[in-house]
Amino acid sequence: MFKDIIIKSKIIHFIGMARSGNHAVINWILQKHDNPIFLNNRNDVNSPFLKLHQNNYDDEQIMLTQDYNLMVISSEFDSLEKYLKLKWELKNESKKIIPMNDILHIFIVRDPFNLFASRMSHVRPYAHIKNIKKFCEEWKTYAREFLGITNYIPNKLPISYNKWFSNKRYRRKLTKTIGGSDVDSVNNITSYGNGSSFDKMKFNGKANQMKVLERWKHYARNELFLEMLEDKELMKLSNKIFGNIIKKKSKFMKFLFR
Repeated sequence: MFKDIIIKSKIIHFIGMARSGNHAVINWILQKHDNPIFLNNRNDVNSPFLKLHQNNYDDEQIMLTQDYNLMVISSEFDSLEKYLKLKWELKNESKKIIPMNDILHIFIVRDPFNLFASRMSHVRPYAHIKNIKKFCEEWKTYAREFLGITNYIPNKLPISYNKWFSNKRYRRKLTKTIGGSDVDSVNNITSYGNGSSFDKMKFNGKANQMKVLERWKHYARNELFLEMLEDKELMKLSNKIFGNIIKKKSKFMKFLFR
């Protein structure tokens, strides 16, 4: 269906687990460009252009007619094994297939505790965590890739969602790598994914006021959450990337474990 499409822009492929803040960072990137195209939920292993929702616009027609200077393709994989099976059918102006190394792969990771809380609170059943061991193993594959312990993803730019949300200097450094204008708005909430798992669209225009780094406290008594804390490798990887978020010696955690 898409064999004759010509790609005439820079391409960014966005990879992350569901509820990792993917759409927040994508929205931030899109605002930096005048004529971007955003292709959401391209998770099929045969083509990132597969239309998964009936209400999606006709992607082929738009790409054939619209002028744009950036294409962002978003994929959410719970397992990196699915990413490794992804096949690309993108072609450049010479009608040659664009290799993975010519695409910027933005790889985002959110700390497992707040990710857990957001997925447990999300309105869609798929986001609920029924098997905590499976969730931990999946998250650890992302953490290892982020730290460079594994290197499955070519030409990747790892992004810590926690640091992106809280550190303007960090976002400025990312802008130099990604390109685009100096616009640095993290306040707008995209409607993709129904907004925030906790606040929905309530904080649109003032998203920086959301307590996205404290979501875990809502589930700190949850049995699955407490089981997650027993995974030593997960705790070690999380501490390397995000610092010591869960401090059992803190007043809050002493209250929980007393």
